[in-house]
Amino acid sequence: MQKSEGELKETKKQNFLFLALACATNCFVVDSILYPLDTLKCRIHYEMKEFTSLYNGFITLYQKEGLKRFFNGYSTVAASSFTSNFVWFYCYENLNKIFATFVKSEFKDSKYKDITYRMIPFVSGALGEIASLIFYIPFNIIKVRMQVGGEYSYSSIFHGFKDIYTNEGLFRFYKASHLFIMNNILQTGLQFTFYENLRKAAKEYRGADRLAVTDSLIVCAGTSALLNFFINPIDLIITRYQMANTNGNSGADNVKVRTILWNLLKNEGPIALFKGCSTRTAMTFFNMSLYIPIYDYIRYKYGFELN
Repeated sequence: MQKSEGELKETKKQNFLFLALACATNCFVVDSILYPLDTLKCRIHYEMKEFTSLYNGFITLYQKEGLKRFFNGYSTVAASSFTSNFVWFYCYENLNKIFATFVKSEFKDSKYKDITYRMIPFVSGALGEIASLIFYIPFNIIKVRMQVGGEYSYSSIFHGFKDIYTNEGLFRFYKASHLFIMNNILQTGLQFTFYENLRKAAKEYRGADRLAVTDSLIVCAGTSALLNFFINPIDLIITRYQMANTNGNSGADNVKVRTILWNLLKNEGPIALFKGCSTRTAMTFFNMSLYIPIYDYIRYKYGFELN
């Protein structure tokens, strides 16, 4: 009997630990492949006058600083990407199963059952993000500063940790946490909302139960464009926030989000909020193209599915 939408489907061999390890490894590989684009994105966000576009940014960075500069801070990827993604996938799968069991039991005859089911991935993803960001944020601030360079000439992760701890204090490693949580919750929710709706529309247009690979790539491209129209301004402000030095009174003032936003709008105009959007969209598209099919397969074999 075919399961209706909203019903639970458990795989025969659930192994969340293996799933988390496999998906974290996959994410590490994808993040490694896309790292040069991530470096370009950070440079475009922070140095808008010199890095005006993806192509211009690539040429400028390559000519002035060489190919090696694209990989500054790469040493942080293993710690930030693998560790945080392992925590996220492990939490996400377990929380999905816990919440789904609860909803199935407590909302069995409720008219809100379907909408509650639809909220489970958002809630599980948000809580998983909070847990994973504990490991991600400290490494990310070092990564961003190593990518951008300038006054921060960290030679290694340990050098970055020591410098920030000595000059700005332990709390600086987590000072962007509220921004990261907001950004990641919005990104996860919007990404899957856009993806599922575009996927449904494409299936209806084709009159097919499953999409061809080319149609899936088109859906990923549309999802990436829509997602980053909303997320890019937040990501840009986060990059500026991460680069702000909090050492001293003037630094404390500069690191306020409203001050960063006001200065950006005053000096560079509203259009500046969308600088680097093309780079970020390209990164999202490549990430989805490489990551989603593999995750879907692993989840089908070893994870917990909500249909």
